[in-house]
Amino acid sequence: MNQTGYIILMQDVSEVEEMASELKIVQGLKGLLDTAMEYAYDGIVMVNKEGCIQMVSPPLCELFSIDKNGNEKACE
Repeated sequence: MNQTGYIILMQDVSEVEEMASELKIVQGLKGLLDTAMEYAYDGIVMVNKEGCIQMVSPPLCELFSIDKNGNEKACE
């Protein structure tokens, strides 16, 4: 007995494509923010709602003699 069957799967991917587009926009904005923080002349610290540090600018690290991970730098 030889049987042949077919399965057709149809899915609306427009929602997934929209999310992918939004993700690209957010990644671009994150890159822009990273660049702005990296080249800022002022000491800037960004915290989340809980008060946890999310980003710091290099001048802030210099001011407090810390690296981006919060470790103290050795004095030279």
